[in-house]
Amino acid sequence: MTTVNERRFYVYAYLRTDGTPYYIGKGTRYRIQAKTHVAFVPPEERRKILFHGLTNQEAVETEIALIHCLGRKDLGTGCLRNQTNGGDGASTPSPEQRRLKSQKLKGRRKSTSMRVSLSKTNIREGAKKAGVPLHVWRSLTRTQRAHSPASAKRLGLTVAEYVELRLPEWRLGNAMDVAATKHGVDPDVWKGLTQSQRDRCTVGARRAGLTVPQYIQKMLPEWNKGDVLARTAEKHSLPADVWRALTPYQRCSAVNCARKKGISVFEQIQLMAQDWGVDCLLQAAA
Repeated sequence: MTTVNERRFYVYAYLRTDGTPYYIGKGTRYRIQAKTHVAFVPPEERRKILFHGLTNQEAVETEIALIHCLGRKDLGTGCLRNQTNGGDGASTPSPEQRRLKSQKLKGRRKSTSMRVSLSKTNIREGAKKAGVPLHVWRSLTRTQRAHSPASAKRLGLTVAEYVELRLPEWRLGNAMDVAATKHGVDPDVWKGLTQSQRDRCTVGARRAGLTVPQYIQKMLPEWNKGDVLARTAEKHSLPADVWRALTPYQRCSAVNCARKKGISVFEQIQLMAQDWGVDCLLQAAA
């Protein structure tokens, strides 16, 4: 019988580039590197475990004490970006806590960064379940990944065998031609789009009340302008170098937080510049 180590908890800190902490947390195993925090998760060299080998109660008490000692930015008492006083983690949620969290999350629209993260996780899990190498599974289209299990079952093959059988055909570009024909788009035009642009075509056309070819014709001048990041940076009155230095998650977070606070994206990035490591670029641009 496997026994659970009661002293598996630890307390950790996220550090700014100058070495000062901006977030205190507690957890087990890989919690320190998980991306599900209210604060930005820094590179490994700026993630520090302060105390380890603790029970859950000891970790809770240590976390609360450190947050109280260092103070919170939102309350104007210190340097931390924690939004609570600590001790409210989900290490051992009660049934009531699980129910309340479930109700809170129902109907909530996932952010772009969360959808991207979930997509990557699903691809990894799908490759593992299918027994197909990750780089091969990732190279398939969504339709190919979705239809492979059922098609393999009809032929009496495993998914890995079916993918191996169809891969030469798929890699000849036939899938692109089939998709272009389905949407009534010239294959050369379809192949010239990026994966992101092709993914947006169907939804974008439906929202605009257009056919896919009409939507592509409308969007092509914008898509062909060149550097998308530079155009987005210009839209938000930001230096292009600063916008490029941010991760996709940070860019999405800056836009969403700025909208919620009623401030500009530039002002939001200025607030987070030190935590995100772009303060030097902002100073140079100024």
